[in-house]
Amino acid sequence: MANTTHDTQPLLGKVAVITGAGRGIGRAIASAYAGAGATVVCSARSVAEIGQTVDLIHVPDMKQGSWQF
Repeated sequence: MANTTHDTQPLLGKVAVITGAGRGIGRAIASAYAGAGATVVCSARSVAEIGQTVDLIHVPDMKQGSWQF
């Protein structure tokens, strides 16, 4: 049986908002969800932490931006 997109990316078309994505469990969840096909919106306390998470996740055609409040 051939793998379908749903088998390899079960979260394709879904959006996940991950708080605490700059390190630890939050970073691991963001990476896992992105790998499963989700659009991931990450938040953290520092821009540097989010930058590290983005470097870890990097998927083809990834759109990224950052805002500091």
